[in-house]
Amino acid sequence: MNNKNLKQTFRKSLAAIAITSILATAPVYASNTSGQIVGETIISNGAIIGQVEVTIINSATGLTRQVTSNEDGKFRFPLLPSGTYNIYATKDGYSIAEQEGVNVGVGDKTNLEMIMNIEGIETIEIRGSSVALLDTTSTTSSLEINAEEIARLPVSRDISSVAALAPGVNKGDNAFGNLVSFGGSSVAENTYYVNGLNVTNARNAVGFSRIPFDMYDDVSILTGGYSAEFGRSTGGVISATTKKGDKEFKGGLNVVYRPDSLRENAPNVYRTAEGVDKFVNQYLQYNEGVIQDRTDVNLWASGELIEDKVFFYGMYNPIFQTRENTGNWTYSTNETDDAFYGGKLDWYIDDDQTLELTFFSDERTEEVTIEAYDPINNVKGQYINNNIFHAEYGRVVQPKFGSSTGVYDVEKGGLSFAAKYGYIINDDLNVSVMYGQTNSKQNTKPVTNADLSVITDRSTGRRLQGPITTGVQIQDDTREQLRIDFDYYLGDHELRFGLDYEIITVDDLSDPSGDGSYSYSFDTGVLFDYLETGEGLEVADSDLVRQTIFENSGVFETESMALYIQDKWEVADNVTLNLGLRYDQFNNKNAEGDSYVKMTDQIAPRLGIAWDPTGNGDMKVTASYGRFFLPIATNTNVRLAGRERFQIIDYTFTGIDPTTLVPEGLELDRVTTFNDGSVKDTKQLLDSSIEAMQQDEFQVAFSQSFLDDFTWGAKVTYRDLITGIEDVTVDHALAKAAEAQGIECTTCYGNYYVVTNPGSDVTMWADPDGDGPGEFQKWKLPSEDLGYPDMERKYIAWDFTIERPWQDDWSLRASYTWSHSWGNYEGSVNSDIGQFDSGITQSFDFPGLVDNSAGNLPNDKRHQLKLSGAYAITDELTVGFNSSLMSGRPKNCMGFHPSNTVPPGYGPTAFYCLEVDPESDDMENPDYISVPSPRGSHGTTKNTFVLDLNLKYNTTIAGVETHASIDVFNILNKSTPSRYNPTGQAFDPNTLQPIQNPDFGLPVSYQRPRYVQFTLGLKY
Repeated sequence: MNNKNLKQTFRKSLAAIAITSILATAPVYASNTSGQIVGETIISNGAIIGQVEVTIINSATGLTRQVTSNEDGKFRFPLLPSGTYNIYATKDGYSIAEQEGVNVGVGDKTNLEMIMNIEGIETIEIRGSSVALLDTTSTTSSLEINAEEIARLPVSRDISSVAALAPGVNKGDNAFGNLVSFGGSSVAENTYYVNGLNVTNARNAVGFSRIPFDMYDDVSILTGGYSAEFGRSTGGVISATTKKGDKEFKGGLNVVYRPDSLRENAPNVYRTAEGVDKFVNQYLQYNEGVIQDRTDVNLWASGELIEDKVFFYGMYNPIFQTRENTGNWTYSTNETDDAFYGGKLDWYIDDDQTLELTFFSDERTEEVTIEAYDPINNVKGQYINNNIFHAEYGRVVQPKFGSSTGVYDVEKGGLSFAAKYGYIINDDLNVSVMYGQTNSKQNTKPVTNADLSVITDRSTGRRLQGPITTGVQIQDDTREQLRIDFDYYLGDHELRFGLDYEIITVDDLSDPSGDGSYSYSFDTGVLFDYLETGEGLEVADSDLVRQTIFENSGVFETESMALYIQDKWEVADNVTLNLGLRYDQFNNKNAEGDSYVKMTDQIAPRLGIAWDPTGNGDMKVTASYGRFFLPIATNTNVRLAGRERFQIIDYTFTGIDPTTLVPEGLELDRVTTFNDGSVKDTKQLLDSSIEAMQQDEFQVAFSQSFLDDFTWGAKVTYRDLITGIEDVTVDHALAKAAEAQGIECTTCYGNYYVVTNPGSDVTMWADPDGDGPGEFQKWKLPSEDLGYPDMERKYIAWDFTIERPWQDDWSLRASYTWSHSWGNYEGSVNSDIGQFDSGITQSFDFPGLVDNSAGNLPNDKRHQLKLSGAYAITDELTVGFNSSLMSGRPKNCMGFHPSNTVPPGYGPTAFYCLEVDPESDDMENPDYISVPSPRGSHGTTKNTFVLDLNLKYNTTIAGVETHASIDVFNILNKSTPSRYNPTGQAFDPNTLQPIQNPDFGLPVSYQRPRYVQFTLGLKY
């Protein structure tokens, strides 16, 4: 190889590679907080030379390692902390070869050629930053992005917004908060890692632990094709690392301010004239008067504790925030003054051993005040009165008795930590061991009226007395984790294998305040008059008060264990096979510690092939297949296998206590018991033939570098949900089976919820006649009697990407995705009604709820166009942009099921809609009929366009590095509705007869309005 070719080869290795390409990244591992350098030693004519001593030195920490290339000239440095390295190669008779400024990121495999020259012959000295070549051996689809690149872009300061930069990833329904959907899956099917620690919500997988944005260093978003090391996910994986210390002591302050004065509100939603006539209030949604003022202060320091051995990074993040929200009839205020703290310690025990410690606390308490609010007259009060029962227009009253004003505390988060030990045993074998624990709570505790019973008016649902919450809710969750990962290099094989073990423990308590809740059924007008004046209450013999008691308690465990092996086999110079296998088992336990769901032998193959057609590392064709399993959420343990007591008790009464509003002179009328507080037999809760939720994924991709500094790619993805899990009612099928044996099912009235694979036969245990002659025995209920269809969820997508990484003062990333997601099951949550009871949503509770449910699913957004980039106007001034144009989501019309197969308590949530009966005698006051309304048959929401801009200025003042920036999100203040009211059926408040809902199709949420963010940072 002559000098000219050498220069061209090295230039390509720097410019033609985009390590952040969605189609062209190195493999990322769940336990990874490190990368690796691999390469070969050659002489200037291209011939291989072995037995060369290669040394690397981390320029920030001084970490030094040394290996000798083998006979084929190959060498490897595994388990390298991310950072910049200088590499030197020496051999007797040859000049020293060196490459300086080689960057190694988390999960990166940086490929190098160390070119040796015979002493005395003119040489080329290669220096400068080295970017990893296109990894032509990987079949994983991912986006890799570091803190420097994120800082150049106007990206909202949360990990979900970073993930949304990747093709095929879009924001989920805002009912679940700021979460994302990967490849058509629900928002509760993703996993989140920080420094190898699984920080996903342990109870229902809806969300993750909160870490300040400024603490992140690298973020990897895995969208598909990931290896056998990853499991317990049928969506995507987000793996992030935090910043760390080095030899230089540093510190800084970063202040981020979002002023309320520069923030816009979403539009008010006004009812139609018919809606105002029926429901009085002109607002369906009142969005004015919202106050959101926030200041984040990030104080950090890093440096060396013991020379060349121990390094630290720490952050303290107090948040000063005001949140006041004026709703349709409520005014809420949220206050918090707790701070995040966290850090990382790195101990380089010796050249072959490392120890990493990560810890953080996102524990905090929010005080929430809820008050009644009249938006018309801008009046706060204690409860709301409206003119359905009074002549005066809707107003907030100040009652003589009762109070609906409430204050409650919400305790969130907890302390989490992880310790990871890495050991390079020899040139061919290394191991890492990680133990960690995450703790998180979501406790709700009433402050005002905490000991009083909740009193409501049954007709209007107005809360008249008691705490603003129904009582104390304790959710204290812990996830213990152990990972052991080995890497073994055997010839052309790179083997990775290990153990992935977790125990989730949730402590749950639902304790009602007072004696539970009471609701009155007598005339509402009389009740409201009494509360205002203290006079005029007369109780008739037919008047009833209903007491509802719901309480639950227990400590629940879910144990998950997996073994995996992944082989990266270079079968030829330009062909690599990725062959993986994962074995999973899941064990969910009830409140008494007994297993009620135990699944073993979950075998998940992960297969892929990568081909470099040119052999130059500038082109790649890949294909992959994988099976992925999702365990039953621990939330299901709590809901189905706890000590739940749920009773509704009706009484006659003689009066009302004027202070507490609790009924007096009670006489029992009727008791309905749904659960009596005992733990159900596990055999009654579970279909013994159940299979785990599983999904298959197929991907074919192509990527290529061109013009030295661009890459482009195309990818097709197909996902198919093979088996899903939900709870279903089996009463109707059990009654039929019992009748065939001459047994009357006296307990079949919505009492039998069984966790199963809908569409399959159910095998369970039951005693249908309770105390009758029948016995507690096994029953096999055929699918045709149960009446549930197979679960279906399919997804297909084409992704097209083009990218230019940051170089010569500018960068660009663009992607277009065409996708289609369809079926009858969204996944672990239900966006149609905003339900996040993972694994036990109401989607398959009754066969009638599944009628007409097949169609385009909530996360089906057919077209997605994303464009982002940055440009350095000067050395100090940089401008960035981030934009997206996205299709709307499917729209539904939902109502009550026309038959009596779905209890009325489920509300208008079936896929039926009311239409005028053409045979009505009076068309001015027509009759209505319920007609099928298939999922997604009412079009889609409008396309959503967002444009974000930022301007960043960097300078040095008195030796202190300083930066200031302004970010404007949704600069055009687009206000496209993101969700419309799907409820097509309502009841006339005057006649209580079913009518077409005049609020149907009105917006109920919008894209986030414009807001402005100022950032000032100091670093010394």
